[in-house]
Amino acid sequence: MMRFDQKAIIFDMDGTLVDNIRYHEESWIIFLKEYGIEIDLPTFAPQNHGTLDEMIVRFFGSDLSKDRIYELGLKKKKRTKICISRTSRK
Repeated sequence: MMRFDQKAIIFDMDGTLVDNIRYHEESWIIFLKEYGIEIDLPTFAPQNHGTLDEMIVRFFGSDLSKDRIYELGLKKKKRTKICISRTSRK
């Protein structure tokens, strides 16, 4: 049986402890461009809120199936990981 003796757990809610917003912004802009949606940071920034699914609907339209939203969400998460890993290797 595994014991858990820690007194606290810290959850970082995107930006609370680690400022990772630049990776999300960069990955969104690259991800959207891959689908023919050209957007610059000043235009994107005010729209950068909500859940991943909400943002996908915002940029791709409300006529997407739940499966397509999920699929695009996975691709966006992969793009974010690429952006973060590329920077962490420097």
